[in-house]
Amino acid sequence: MREAIRLGEYANYEEYTFCRRMADVYGCIPLQTNGDNLYKFLSTLYHYGKVQGIRQERARKQRRQKVNHEVEEIAWELAGNPLLYQVMKTAAGLNSVEPLIQAANFLKGAKKNED
Repeated sequence: MREAIRLGEYANYEEYTFCRRMADVYGCIPLQTNGDNLYKFLSTLYHYGKVQGIRQERARKQRRQKVNHEVEEIAWELAGNPLLYQVMKTAAGLNSVEPLIQAANFLKGAKKNED
């Protein structure tokens, strides 16, 4: 929330106008004589949405990087073990995901035992 408040202080004219128009569309009228407070508040909410979107995108990138790293580890292990490669290939060709999960768990367990 602090980030949104800080970003709200740097709102440009377009963002301010957007918030003002949204307030007009929904019939929002400032209760106090200083109507800028309402628009600053709406601008802060607007920036809060931006901050949340950025955080969600960062989390997605981190998840993708983790999955990519795991896939690289599995590919490395499969390259050195042709039998396991055939098992994984067969499991991937099946319509069920369960054999693939079991084979991946087996691979992870075998890797832990080597360490």
